[in-house]
Amino acid sequence: MIYSPPLLETFIAVCQHRNFTQAATVLRKSQSCVSMQITQIEHTVGLPLFDRRARPLTLTDAGAKFLEFAKRILRTIDECSGYMKDMSAGSAGELRIATFPALVNFLVSPVLVNLVKSFPNVSIQIVGLGPSAAYEALRQGEIHFGILLAESTPPEFLVTPIRNEPLYFVSSKKHPLAVKKSLVSIDDLRKTPLVLGSSGHDYTAMIDKSLRGLGVDSYRVALRISNFDGMKKAVHSGIGLGILPRFAVAEELEKGTLKQVHVKGAAFMARMALIENQKVFPLPTVEYVKNIFLKELAN
Repeated sequence: MIYSPPLLETFIAVCQHRNFTQAATVLRKSQSCVSMQITQIEHTVGLPLFDRRARPLTLTDAGAKFLEFAKRILRTIDECSGYMKDMSAGSAGELRIATFPALVNFLVSPVLVNLVKSFPNVSIQIVGLGPSAAYEALRQGEIHFGILLAESTPPEFLVTPIRNEPLYFVSSKKHPLAVKKSLVSIDDLRKTPLVLGSSGHDYTAMIDKSLRGLGVDSYRVALRISNFDGMKKAVHSGIGLGILPRFAVAEELEKGTLKQVHVKGAAFMARMALIENQKVFPLPTVEYVKNIFLKELAN
């Protein structure tokens, strides 16, 4: 095959030295071997690549063009070899990760920044999906793994727990429940307007299940918003009580712009886990990035 590295290297050496004998010496081949390889290339191409009448040898127009391609092919082979080597070492590759949209800003982005700085050859695409959509994406091979808040997971997937994330009842600092010294009762909670996520979202369903488990079968909804930032702003305005993960409100609680409300008997938790399709063989890069996320998000 004329595009094999040994043949291309022979051709380039002859181009550099413009002499079969000198090229043969550099390549540690016989002059007859070099001459035969060049003849083989020319026969396959169907055009003369050198003007053998000239001294030193001169490239024909076809030879000059073939030299461009030969260098490009060898460069591509080198790049491919290097990239594959980096992939096998876990320092190169392309990853697609699904995560709960709110996790991106609060937890996933800081990990990504450090990853990109340390491993510039690793390309990562983050896809904002809830659990149900992430499970289907895993089945279809559209993502490598998911980082999700989910109570339960289909048994077909491999699940690695990361941590249990507390869910806090939060209010504005002027809300009547924020200044109440005793625990908020279930009756108080039933009467208090809530700021919740959009209907049909996985997180909203998880909150509804937690409330019902607490004995709050019916509750008032002041507003439904599809993202945590919007929910926090609504809560801050005083229109209702929100139920949000600790990571989403830690800064506001520390600054005092929001207050944690303690409800009697309530200890809501969301399981954060890394979900994989156990039928897919993971590449070293996927394993490496996965382990970094497991370590960083567990803290």
